[in-house]
Amino acid sequence: LVLAATGTAALSLAACGTSTIDAAKGEQEISKAVRVQAGVPVKEVVCPENVKIEKGGKYVCTVTAKDGTTGKVSVVQKDDEGNVSFDAPFIHMDEAEASIITQIEEQVPNAKGVEVDCPDIVVGEKGGTFECDGTAGSEKFTVRATQTDGQGRFRFTTKQS
Repeated sequence: LVLAATGTAALSLAACGTSTIDAAKGEQEISKAVRVQAGVPVKEVVCPENVKIEKGGKYVCTVTAKDGTTGKVSVVQKDDEGNVSFDAPFIHMDEAEASIITQIEEQVPNAKGVEVDCPDIVVGEKGGTFECDGTAGSEKFTVRATQTDGQGRFRFTTKQS
C-alpha cells in the first residue's frame, strides 16, 4: 500500500515591488516539497514567468526528474498578495519499489536479491499505469502496475524479460 504524496504548501511568491509571481522562488519551493514529500530526485522545475498576482489565479509548473520523467504541479493563488498553494499528486516511488520487492519476496520464497527500478515520477490517478524493470539474481522481469484508486494504491503483475 503506497499513498500518493500530495505536496500542498502555502507560501508567498510575490516578487519584490512587482505585481507578478516570483517564478524562481516558486520553482525552488516546489522542487523542495516534491523532493521531500514524494522522494523525487528533481532535475528542474519550470513555472511560467510574469504571472499576474490575483486571488484565485491558477497556473501549472512542470517538474522533471533526473530520469527524464515529468509531472505537472497545479498552483492556486490564495489571495492578491502572492500567497499560493500547490498540489503535486505524485506517487512516492521509493515506497512503491519497496512494496513491490516485499510482495515478490513473500510470494516467491526462493527469489534472491530482488531489485526493482521504477520511473521517478508517476502521477497518482485511478486506472493509471506504470512499468518498472526488475531483477532477481540473473533473472530479468518487467513489473506492470495499474493504480486502483488514484491515491497511490496499485496492483501489479510481473513478466520475465
